[in-house]
Amino acid sequence: MAGIESATDFGSTAQDWLGSLGEEIQQGLERLGDAVGFDALMSELDQLLARPSRLDRFLPPEAQAHAAGPQPVAAQDYTVRQGDTLGAIAARTGHSVEGLARLNGLANPDKLSIGQVLKLGAAPADTTPPTVDAARAGSMAAASGLSQNGMDFLYDHEAQANVSNHLHWPEGASGVTLGPGYDMKGRSAAAIEHDLIAVGVSADAARKASEGAGLSGAAARDFAAANKNLISLTADQEKALLRQTVEPYAAAVQAAVTVPVTQNQFDALVSFAYNIGTGQNGFRGSTALARLNQGDYAGAAEAMSWWNKSDGQVSQGLINRRADEVELFNTPGAPLASPTPTAATTETWRTSPMAATSPDALAATIATQGDAQAKADLAAGRKVVIALRTDTNTSANGGKGVYDDKIAVVWKNDDGRYQARVFEGNTEPSGQYAWDGPKATRGSHTDMNGDGKMDLGRLQAGTIRYQQQDGTYLGNSFFRATSTQVAERDTNQDGQFTAADPDRIDRSGAGRSMLIHQGGSTNSWSAGCQTIPKAAFNDFVAVLGGQQAFSYVLVDGQ
Repeated sequence: MAGIESATDFGSTAQDWLGSLGEEIQQGLERLGDAVGFDALMSELDQLLARPSRLDRFLPPEAQAHAAGPQPVAAQDYTVRQGDTLGAIAARTGHSVEGLARLNGLANPDKLSIGQVLKLGAAPADTTPPTVDAARAGSMAAASGLSQNGMDFLYDHEAQANVSNHLHWPEGASGVTLGPGYDMKGRSAAAIEHDLIAVGVSADAARKASEGAGLSGAAARDFAAANKNLISLTADQEKALLRQTVEPYAAAVQAAVTVPVTQNQFDALVSFAYNIGTGQNGFRGSTALARLNQGDYAGAAEAMSWWNKSDGQVSQGLINRRADEVELFNTPGAPLASPTPTAATTETWRTSPMAATSPDALAATIATQGDAQAKADLAAGRKVVIALRTDTNTSANGGKGVYDDKIAVVWKNDDGRYQARVFEGNTEPSGQYAWDGPKATRGSHTDMNGDGKMDLGRLQAGTIRYQQQDGTYLGNSFFRATSTQVAERDTNQDGQFTAADPDRIDRSGAGRSMLIHQGGSTNSWSAGCQTIPKAAFNDFVAVLGGQQAFSYVLVDGQ
């Protein structure tokens, strides 16, 4: 190996060489038809390549220390180690990303150096989190087309003093709720923890609140009552969480309205739809929308006022709300400025995958399916990765996986137009790693339902933060999630991830083992990782343009 100048170079070169060798062996043996020999040999290579620690002995002592894990740090300082991101450090220490960036004068929060010492300052108290930066809250509101005035209007009609700023239960089938409408029933614990930290809730309080994920009815009532005083949000923080829930309503209004409207009219319609629902029995089927799309603006305003009953009885509260919405609707204003297109949603992906992969459509899907950080990243010009998943049985392609998903890098140019690069990819495990597959020892080690069979897992749809890692995996660079993720398990061993799988939601998560990495040409080499074929993976990394950390929005499709 001429040209290798250090032990570190040797370790990296060894992994690169082994990864390339695996591909060569695969192609050669498949041409010879020696599938048995190939699987046996690749199983051995897999075990070596999947454990970078076996090559740690080639690293210098300093690098070995970083690989060994967390090191003790002073109470008011933090020393950056391998794999750290500012977001992960903020979550771990109870600070906000923005606060740490300001305190340490970081022009680019993505550029951290191993060994760099960050000042932490005083961590916020659990029940008195810092307020959300007003400019950031404004940009978050604008991302959906809803103006800040519209957000304030909606907040004034939805928030309840000394109720919505704490964990509460709105009764009925609702889940644990925080702010005016952030219902935790349909959200993962990881998503809740991230969203709360993003608006300034301390890491400890966010982690405790995330235990309310999936609860409803009496269980939600009891959890909310027991933890009522865990969090006390400011008005700005409540609005930031409201932004999480209003997004799909704003998108639905934009998709349904076919005539020009002013910003005030749009804001009023979003409030109207948020209150009555967006379905056929709500906004989409309303006379107000039908009249509006016929160009009858006055008639639309009149029809809005008809929605004044609750449980069949006229409600003075609804009469007042409709009057306020009609007044806002009729107030002259500027034309709607909609920076985020809304033609594509999850439904578009299910019915027309090709239409859903245009830059504007992908940006719209991020706006409706991504979390607050993903939306803020896209609005700020940072690159966001989105994956559109096609449900495929793990037995496909002889259990070697299929590249039938779309993984795209999306960003906004300086002129405000969206750009995207779409890659074929894979977001599900392959059957070769199942409990009875040839690579079972490399597959899942989780038995969710106690039947004695280890259950394959895949990432649950949602938004995850990924960070590029030092070193290589399967002969190329790779990315690891910055926090533990929720997984879905194939507990009935039918090769699919559906409601038919008992105990399928694994909240202990997939750790940080579900990477984004290079796959093979005819084998995805995925036991749950997100993979892109070898021929395209370098292009994927290049399109990121040196951005080492990004939001990854995973959307379930058809």
